Amino acid sequence: MKIGITYNLKTDFKNLVLTTEDALEEFDSEKTVDAIAAAITKMGHDAVKLGGGEQVIGKIKNEELSLVFNIAEGVNGRAREAQIPALLELLKMPYTHSDPLTLALTLDKSMTKHVVKSYGVNTPEFLVISDVSELKSENLPEFPLIVKPAWEGSSKGIRMNSKVDDFGELKTQVEWVSKNYSGQPVLIEQFIRGREITVGVVGNNPPQILGMMEIGFKEDTRNDFIYSLEVKRDYEKLVKYTCPPELEEKVATKIEKMALAAYDCLHCKDIARMDFRIDSKLNAYFIEINPLPGLSPEYSDLIIMAEKLGIKHEDVIRKIIENAVRRYNIGEKVESSASF
Repeated sequence: MKIGITYNLKTDFKNLVLTTEDALEEFDSEKTVDAIAAAITKMGHDAVKLGGGEQVIGKIKNEELSLVFNIAEGVNGRAREAQIPALLELLKMPYTHSDPLTLALTLDKSMTKHVVKSYGVNTPEFLVISDVSELKSENLPEFPLIVKPAWEGSSKGIRMNSKVDDFGELKTQVEWVSKNYSGQPVLIEQFIRGREITVGVVGNNPPQILGMMEIGFKEDTRNDFIYSLEVKRDYEKLVKYTCPPELEEKVATKIEKMALAAYDCLHCKDIARMDFRIDSKLNAYFIEINPLPGLSPEYSDLIIMAEKLGIKHEDVIRKIIENAVRRYNIGEKVESSASF
């Protein structure tokens, strides 16, 4: 097969006037795209780099592609991750990962929570406001709270001071988010003190758990773990990854069921990664989901998890492609050597 790759690179926006220090955080590096292309080539297919801008339309029309491997984050608005998949559907081109509706829905954290909650998946109490003037102490979940932009991923807008312990801190943080991430609402969520678990889910009909990994500070003396921008940028020094995590069987089973339920009710395809918190009473809470998870061979949580489970980066890419090929019934058998 000839497989195209759609993506957005940080370097594509080098001339952009950045409004925040994390404005380019969700975009990929050339190294990530090269690693995906190498995995596709190792499978015996041709890899074609398409990019993610307007030029994609012409490239798709000119190339005789069987499938597109999509990791494009898109630009502008809460539906930006849906832009390339919508275009691919318009051009009747099969592609990997979830469809436009799922990608648009899940980038909006509050909409995602409403959907999973309606399916019985436990999530922290939360509310969404458009302006600091809407803050009313009687309507708030119990402190501590965490304040986030409602339509961001990759820890954009999440800092160590995003957790607030009183109304004054809350007001300050809401004002900061509103100023720096203008044009989108502010999510105010009950902060769950405890352990952070990330879960990988792969496949379709039925999907399966790829693995679980606990993410926490290397130093146990630190305060509540927050996977903030500062922490992610210094992850080698600050973060400890434990895979599989040391969990009671009943807790692990509970999280697995919640992860599969969230994947199903949000209609995810091929692969996704989601985050949970566990409190001191062993209650598990769904935090958010990424159906377009990072695939960097160096620092992406899904790949760190896979490698700790003995699964190579190239096998993750292979599995994603296999799942997409089956979904579309493309007709070409993809021989699997993936170990999961």
